[in-house]
Amino acid sequence: MKVRKNNIDQTIYSICLLIHKSSKLNLEFIGDNSTSSFELVSYQEPALLSKSKNKTFTYIYNFLESKSPSEVLYHTDNFQLNYLAVAYFQKSQYKGAIIVGPFISTIPDDSFISKVIEANHLSLVHRLQLNEYYKSLPIFDPNDSENVGNLMVNLASNPYIYGNMLFSQSEKSDLINKEKNILNEQELFSAIELRYKIEKDLLYAVANGLKEKALQYKNSFQFAAVHRIPNNPLRAYKNLTFSFNTLLRLASEHGGVSPIYIHNLSDKFA
Repeated sequence: MKVRKNNIDQTIYSICLLIHKSSKLNLEFIGDNSTSSFELVSYQEPALLSKSKNKTFTYIYNFLESKSPSEVLYHTDNFQLNYLAVAYFQKSQYKGAIIVGPFISTIPDDSFISKVIEANHLSLVHRLQLNEYYKSLPIFDPNDSENVGNLMVNLASNPYIYGNMLFSQSEKSDLINKEKNILNEQELFSAIELRYKIEKDLLYAVANGLKEKALQYKNSFQFAAVHRIPNNPLRAYKNLTFSFNTLLRLASEHGGVSPIYIHNLSDKFA
């Protein structure tokens, strides 16, 4: 993460940092003067877009000055880049705008890039650069935008509280009891019970992004489906694969993965 920080208010910076970390989007605070402005950057933007970005941010800053702290602006610029923004006030005085983005709302295929180039009268020599840039951007669906917008409003319009970290540690014996491996569990459950237990643990690992755990459970997942269609074992295993694919889709969506990505990836296997 690249941070550019000048003489800025610590509370504003803490609020913006939390929004930036939670949304995983670039964030820029446009203050009432140049020394109070700063940006938190996770990914770089092409210089080609700098002029458009400056124009967009000036518009957003001026637009929010007369708005309520509870309102979230969803702005789409000429390059089909989306931004979320809220006004930040201190003692009823407008101190600036918190802006996150850019992000996109659809998969940037060749047609999408062509329309961006045409709409902005760009040379075709920029196609490759734009194509790589847009594919690196996060895709937000309406729920993602609403969640981040609500987070921004609640952090920007309420007093920021610095929490005190408390630490505790379980007894060593408790940890040993809780961290039973799959081989030990096989002694406690029947084959059917164990299969459902592993399936549940696998989906939990997928939903929470625990890659190593998910692969461990996948390798332990054994189920002979041939008896369901004795005369067509290939069809039996295909049906099992389709069912497993559906379970993984639901777990991924529960974990916060964009439905657009899930749909396109799942279609390659089903």
